Amino acid sequence: MEFRGYLDHIRADGDLIAATAPRGLDRPVPICSPWDVREVVAHLATVYDHKVMAMRLGRRPEAGEWVTDEPFGKDTVEWFADEHAKLLAELAAHAPSDHAWSWWDADQTVGFWYRRMALETVVHRIDVEAQFGPPSAIDAQLAVDGIDEALMIMLAGDDDAAAAVPGSGTVEVLTNDAAWSVRLEDARTVVSPGRRTSPDAVLTGDPAEVFLYLWGRAPVDTLTRRGDESRIATMRSRLAAATQ
Repeated sequence: MEFRGYLDHIRADGDLIAATAPRGLDRPVPICSPWDVREVVAHLATVYDHKVMAMRLGRRPEAGEWVTDEPFGKDTVEWFADEHAKLLAELAAHAPSDHAWSWWDADQTVGFWYRRMALETVVHRIDVEAQFGPPSAIDAQLAVDGIDEALMIMLAGDDDAAAAVPGSGTVEVLTNDAAWSVRLEDARTVVSPGRRTSPDAVLTGDPAEVFLYLWGRAPVDTLTRRGDESRIATMRSRLAAATQ
């Protein structure tokens, strides 16, 4: 996805959160238990300010260098809206290739945060909207990008999660024209783009449904499965450990 597209998604999904959340800030969000809507919105506000400081400082922000509580005189949604606008302005002020600290050693650029914040925002937009009815659709291109991030960075990049969830085998993840091969090993997970021969299990579905399943926001029953489903469950458990 082009970087301008990420900005558009951050803007649109953040606006939906700000419009929806006031309908019930105290409503529980079971998928983020014990959080309620207010805590999801506050989490995003804090995340946004942390990323703004990562870009401004060019290093990992230290405790006290970003806002973690509502400023005096503002409610949670007003605070979120301020941080949302600040994040958009900070991203737009930089070229994607500009330096910024990130927790992914292979990509220390502002562009990493364009992508990560677009995907963070859409996941939590689903969390908020789903408490008041069917959530708005997720753009298919963004969903495919989110699947790629979840598998190639979150899953493959966390050896601790692999060690915590033992198992081995291969899972093929398919959606539209995109494919990923996930090889589960005892102490690591290796993910490659494209198809491989004779996987132990195959997971297929609409991009949004696959994306939401990988992030624990949709049940596996929304997807088509073939082969040994225990391998799919192991993959999902490792991803849950990597993204908690």
